[in-house]
Amino acid sequence: MVSLRESALRVSQENSGSLVAGTDNSARMRLTTFTILPTANSSIVGYELRRGRSDVVVPIVYDPPGIVESDSPTVLLRSGDFASFFNVRPLAAGSTEVRAGAVPPFQTLPTDVTFRVEPLRLGASLNAPSPSTSRYILTQRLLTLGQLYLNGQPSQPLAIRVESLNPQLVKVMVGSGDTPGDAIVLPGYLPNNPSRFYVMALGSAGEAQIRISGPGLDPIILTLTLGPIILSLEPRNTSQFTNRGPVEFAVSLGSNGAVLPAGFGVRLTITSSNPEIAEVQTGTLVLRDNLSAKFNVTPKRAGIATIRVTEDGGSTVTTTFQVLEPTVGLDSSAVIYMGHYSQKSLRLNFTGVTPV
Repeated sequence: MVSLRESALRVSQENSGSLVAGTDNSARMRLTTFTILPTANSSIVGYELRRGRSDVVVPIVYDPPGIVESDSPTVLLRSGDFASFFNVRPLAAGSTEVRAGAVPPFQTLPTDVTFRVEPLRLGASLNAPSPSTSRYILTQRLLTLGQLYLNGQPSQPLAIRVESLNPQLVKVMVGSGDTPGDAIVLPGYLPNNPSRFYVMALGSAGEAQIRISGPGLDPIILTLTLGPIILSLEPRNTSQFTNRGPVEFAVSLGSNGAVLPAGFGVRLTITSSNPEIAEVQTGTLVLRDNLSAKFNVTPKRAGIATIRVTEDGGSTVTTTFQVLEPTVGLDSSAVIYMGHYSQKSLRLNFTGVTPV
């Protein structure tokens, strides 16, 4: 016995993933023919369109329209086909239902696919410590690298504007060798080659903001906390004997990933609180690309001196340098008792002296 049942058309999505407005990404859709079975939940089973039957032209309905589109408003189901495929592309952010339109004698099913098209969103990050979202800590006079990103591939290049809202405290530039300015425009943004920029902190305290925007994009604001240059000095609280050679110290700038502007340097002044005890061999240094340098301190006589390194902006770091005199003594008690015709072995203790 052959039981005739109603037929229907159904739209389904082939690939997963969301669509983003303003991009070229698309979703592959399938239009399938079905037979509706008389079960409790009205099950549907796919079948081939009967051979010999004329082709079926199926309109595709978007409700509401204007969110996605396809190459053609209709899809052709050829005789003998089980399914036909088409692509939809995003037009604008929002939600829309996609379903097969009415084609007698096929039944129209409820909503098949609901698309959510996300807006194209702009994001940015800085190569700096970040205590919370969209907040960063910047070091005075250094360049901090920034990077832009989008949540999709734009259909055309976008010009992104980066603007300092506090130009007396913060400047921006495209390249590390460019002249710092109040605002820059990064043309031709593409996610596969992220646009980069630099932020330069002029102030050593306070807060500043930069605003990043683009056509059709919601602008974002980054808040910057400004701080002074921080120097580090190694070794810390060291000592040396007077008969030994100079001690090498290394001073560096705590950059947190930031760099100096091209052609710029940080001038350092190095002093000893008592040159008669510890003498600094190089009184000035300039930190450049590698943000570190070395200098020597020569021990002169026993005592303690403070070694101080100061950059021309006022930041300072110090360490204690103790100079010791070499000694030779007996490794025994202060009083030695010996009888007539007796002998005792004594051990010499060398401090800071190498026995010959």
